[in-house]
Amino acid sequence: MKYIRSFIASLTLCLLLLTSCVTWAEDINIATFSLDTLQVDNAIAVMTPIYKRIGYGMSVIRFPGKRSLVEANSGTTGGELVRIASIEDSYPNLVRIPYAIGSVRVMAMTQRGQPAINERSSMVGKRVGILRGVEIFDILTKSMKREVVNSISSLLEILLNGRVDVILFSESDITRYLTDNNLTERVTVGEQAILEMPLYHFVHKSSSDITKKLSREMKMMKESGELELLVESAHSYKHCTSNVVSN
Repeated sequence: MKYIRSFIASLTLCLLLLTSCVTWAEDINIATFSLDTLQVDNAIAVMTPIYKRIGYGMSVIRFPGKRSLVEANSGTTGGELVRIASIEDSYPNLVRIPYAIGSVRVMAMTQRGQPAINERSSMVGKRVGILRGVEIFDILTKSMKREVVNSISSLLEILLNGRVDVILFSESDITRYLTDNNLTERVTVGEQAILEMPLYHFVHKSSSDITKKLSREMKMMKESGELELLVESAHSYKHCTSNVVSN
């Protein structure tokens, strides 16, 4: 049954994404951060077919650090691709679509030979490295001694050269990055997440019609189980390329 469910989910996503890779009458530009992560890829895979279903083609514009939030909040873009719910407090012009499109599991990583860190309290008194522009990392390390960097490679570098004691990483990106860069034997990853939170899509408040359409469509998808299948299959399906612009 598990394999049948997985096959159906992948087939559904495949068909939706293939049809969404054409030019539609209306387009919307959505901001996200410039880091090349699986979370961003998964969010694109989820939101592209959903936008297609309400009659829009979604183009993703990448910005460094927190600039994607600033641009989306100012209305330069139509919204923010994927963030935790609490950004509403700091960016009041962004309206959250109230249906999760994924989740983030925050893991801690230390150098090999150092104790694994499995809870936030174990980071107190340590030097912590985080990525700039990732809100959940910023929240977790407030009041801690920390170093903020702009890329995943820099994050690993400051850990391995001893500038920090621990770094925070999204679980979805750990395995791929460590394997691709032959770093598995040089680090220790915690056995459990420091924190896990749902992720949401945000639309600028000026686009109330799009907000209503997305909310209505995603509500129906959630009730039918289709949204869950789409989110699940996005983690394993290699989706067609979106129109991506970097700034």
